Amino acid sequence: MLVASTATDWATVAVTAFLGVVTIFVGLSIHLKRRQEIATVVTQRRYEAYSVLWALIPYSPELQELQPKQRLKPEDRGDLFDKMTGWYYGCGRGMMLGEDTRGGARSRGSSAGSCG
Repeated sequence: MLVASTATDWATVAVTAFLGVVTIFVGLSIHLKRRQEIATVVTQRRYEAYSVLWALIPYSPELQELQPKQRLKPEDRGDLFDKMTGWYYGCGRGMMLGEDTRGGARSRGSSAGSCG
């Protein structure tokens, strides 16, 4: 009777260990799949957000090599600064900042409220 009890105990331990390993594997697979989905969505949002930023910077050094234009005047640089500040603080693009911080930028007169 002692041998049968020991064999049953070992079988129970083996089945429990197997089910534990399968559960961990399935859990990690689901977790990794979810992380991949999130990374894909974030990457897509970054491309959309940065395409708007790149459109704001017509005088980038790379573009200057392709289409030479005059240098920015001080008032144009101020306007570009305001547009870039609006890009960063508006429309959730400064995702790491809290709403209070983005609201503070709006109250300072930037164009933070404009999306696009």
